[in-house]
This record gives sequence, structure tokens and C-alpha cells, in this order.
Amino acid sequence: MSNIGRRLNPEEREQIISLRLQGVPVRTVAAQINTSTKTVVAVTKAFLAERAQAFSAKTDATLNKLIGRHLAAADAAAVEAERATELGDHNAAAKYLAEERARLQEVAKLSGLYIERVEQTGGFTVLTITEEQP
Repeated sequence: MSNIGRRLNPEEREQIISLRLQGVPVRTVAAQINTSTKTVVAVTKAFLAERAQAFSAKTDATLNKLIGRHLAAADAAAVEAERATELGDHNAAAKYLAEERARLQEVAKLSGLYIERVEQTGGFTVLTITEEQP
């Protein structure tokens, strides 16, 4: 009986994936399911692509949450630095500004960016942001 043009049922697809995940060779799986090696490879690739996409989405969500936390902490540090400056506590203001910079640098790293401190003049720091480390 020829298997050309035959559609796999869901159980056969699950069996292919299960066997391949157990390390069973493609040809052996194809013989057991009565399908071509090309089909076994295609089903396996589709499964792995689906899993990779699900993992990527989960990773992206986690990364976005982490970046959000760092940005919130940077904002809070900036507010505290401003408050400390208004109260004349320059040491505390410097500490909060350092915290803000550290959080923003972490956000940049998580985002795949590189921040380089170029110069500091008049209390302002000039930064260069690139996508790759020089």
C-alpha cells in the first residue's frame, strides 16, 4: 500500500514527535508509521518550530517584565534624586542618580544595546548608545 498523498492523523503526528524526542532514527520512525522520511522530518521540524516560537514568546514576556521593573526602579531613583537635591542632600542625590544610571544600563543590556559614557560636563553625562559593543 502506497503512502504517497496520505494525510497523517493527529495520533500519528504525536507518535512521530514522541519517537523522535526519544532519539529513534528518522528511518525507523518512518517505517513504523508507514510514511516517508521526508514527512517525519517535516513533522519534527514543525513541532520544534512551534515549541521555539512558544518559548520565544514566553521569554519575550519575561524580558519585557524585567525591563519594566528596571525602568520603574530607574524612575523611582530619579524622583528620589530630585527630592534629595531639593533638600540639599547632594550625596544622596548622587547615590540615586547612580542607581538610575545603573538601571538604565541594565535595560540597555537586556535590550541588546551598549551604552558608553562619553563625557560629563556641568553635572550632565553624555551617553552614546549603539547596538553592538565597540
